[in-house]
Amino acid sequence: MRPVGGGPVKIGRAGDPEQRLVAMQRDSPVPLELLATIRGRPILELQLHYRFREAALHSEWFRPVPELLEFIEAIE
Repeated sequence: MRPVGGGPVKIGRAGDPEQRLVAMQRDSPVPLELLATIRGRPILELQLHYRFREAALHSEWFRPVPELLEFIEAIE
């Protein structure tokens, strides 16, 4: 997810991504949007954090670098 219109991207894990968006929205000062979801084991989140580590900002938030945005766009 990320702020609507652009900004840092959150790479996280949730049993119900839509419900997680609602929960995150309650604590966010800006509107958020869900960009993509991938089914996978919990280790996938760690693998993605590692893959995009050079774009890491804080915790699960990453700069929207072209490599990350291209990865997200490729998810069907």
